[in-house]
Amino acid sequence: MSRLFVILPILAMLSGCAVSPSIPILGAYFPGWLLCATGALFATLIIRAVLVKLDRADRMGPPIVVYSLMTLIGTFLLWILFFRN
Repeated sequence: MSRLFVILPILAMLSGCAVSPSIPILGAYFPGWLLCATGALFATLIIRAVLVKLDRADRMGPPIVVYSLMTLIGTFLLWILFFRN
């Protein structure tokens, strides 16, 4: 009976790895999270360029925190947008 309690959680964790969203690009399969992170990074760079152009970049707070969080939030938003299921 105790062996069953050890095996069931392991099997439950392995079932989450059954299907990973992959995107084929030129014959190679890339994980979805990687493309979402890359898109969010480019969006953050564009937002930063706009903020610098408008002279608002200095008022944002610590740049390492602000731009890291922008990239992280952008990654999650792109993931939700493209991989809802």
